[in-house]
Amino acid sequence: MTEGDINNWVIGLASASITYIGEEVKHTSVLRRSLSSLVGLKSLLIIAKDALQKAGRSVEGLDLQIQESGWLEKEGKELYEDNCSVVHLHSIVSMWVSVEVGVEDTVALALLNERDSFSKIRSGGLNIHKRYSWPLGEEACQRLSSSLLTQSRAGRSVGESYVFLLSLLDIPVELTFEDISMLAQLNAVRNCILHRQGIIDLQATTDCEGLRGLEGTKIRVSAEMYHSYFEVCFRFATGLLIGALKSPYVKTKTTR
Repeated sequence: MTEGDINNWVIGLASASITYIGEEVKHTSVLRRSLSSLVGLKSLLIIAKDALQKAGRSVEGLDLQIQESGWLEKEGKELYEDNCSVVHLHSIVSMWVSVEVGVEDTVALALLNERDSFSKIRSGGLNIHKRYSWPLGEEACQRLSSSLLTQSRAGRSVGESYVFLLSLLDIPVELTFEDISMLAQLNAVRNCILHRQGIIDLQATTDCEGLRGLEGTKIRVSAEMYHSYFEVCFRFATGLLIGALKSPYVKTKTTR
């Protein structure tokens, strides 16, 4: 009788990314519904207080809740009537980071664990400085992974660079043209959120067809666009997991 003992370092990161992206969407959905429930909250609390007093029940703490509900209702109403765009903006930044870190850490772990990873990278035309030789420590592998990701971007969109670098390490990730385009748009939106105070810049409109004509406007993410960004992140993370499972790094050890 045998058992398969799977060396799963290569699949753990992709699995974690899928889980995180799914949880992020769930939390965003809960927050949207919570914001909708704030509308009319103060009036409901006042009605509840009146009913409790008439019934001779305690209303301890309700005055404070009524006082605070005015501010909560005002802020919640503004967010909700803006189609929760701000909520979506924060969520897509988190999802993008999960994708980005998933790739960077997968590359770093390949460099850390696989002796032939350096030769594979060099065969693809990327530079690994001669000061680096296998094996490396974790911190050095992280720095080298970041450098390789930067090199991979030369002449490629962000999605294309991820596919290229992972393919050099025998981790095949398959993306459609639409996925490549949407990842580029999401990356551009993320950059504008964090580096341009949420204003779409010329670089974003030049690189992304979906942002053409929007230079100088404030980023707004509708529920429909939010789900498009979620779906492409989820497809990429799923593709990374499938590629990891197809890679030579998933090993089984037979024991008796």
